[in-house]
Amino acid sequence: MAQEKIFCIGLPRTGTTSLCKFLNMIGLKTKHFPFEIFQNTNYALLILNMIGLKTKHLPFQLDLNLNNLSLNKYVGFGDSSIPLIYKDLDRKFPNSKFILTTRSLDSWLDSMQWLLEHGKVKWNWSLKVHIYHHIFLGT
Repeated sequence: MAQEKIFCIGLPRTGTTSLCKFLNMIGLKTKHFPFEIFQNTNYALLILNMIGLKTKHLPFQLDLNLNNLSLNKYVGFGDSSIPLIYKDLDRKFPNSKFILTTRSLDSWLDSMQWLLEHGKVKWNWSLKVHIYHHIFLGT
């Protein structure tokens, strides 16, 4: 039987980092922004089709691999991608817990604007992360 997991299904900038830090502090090994779980072309195409993007010009494809070893190393996960795939995660890890983090709309929009203007520089996003954010956030 698959190990029970904890998934933060809040959008980025809603306290996902704080929740992941807290889970780590109480001894639940948690991964923030688990970008590496994308490794299945079919799922990537599904996401891209859902939002109307064409894939032929992308230098790589976001692919989901729920058998990724990263999922076995951690109990908790949060941030981008998790809200998109929570139904798949629920099927893969029955009886897992899902935590929804929220934030007021105005505060969230301000924070997202900061992230997309300054965060990408602060954290030196790779091309893959830029493309991922374009797909996930439409930016």
